[in-house]
Amino acid sequence: MIVCAWIGFARCTPAWSGGIRASLRMHTAPRALSVERVEEGGPAARAGLLPGERVLAIDGVSTHDMTEIELRERVRGDVGSYVVLRVRGSDGRERDVRIERGP
Repeated sequence: MIVCAWIGFARCTPAWSGGIRASLRMHTAPRALSVERVEEGGPAARAGLLPGERVLAIDGVSTHDMTEIELRERVRGDVGSYVVLRVRGSDGRERDVRIERGP
């Protein structure tokens, strides 16, 4: 189940002014949010977010029980503001990715 094609992508919903330009996918069993695609040259790519990484938290809040609406609201925001994603790579290592939201 895809949560939102290009969640955080400004053109996805005109009411939001900025996003990260990455596609995130919510898996139901086991429940996990993963990075599907990262737009080349976009904010997420510039910050080093990689396809295949699991998103564990957004700005310190676990993604485990978040709804689609909560995910979008936390990822999107004003252009020039930041969002921090806690991710786990395929090697099992966790890291924080600080992304400046773009248009």
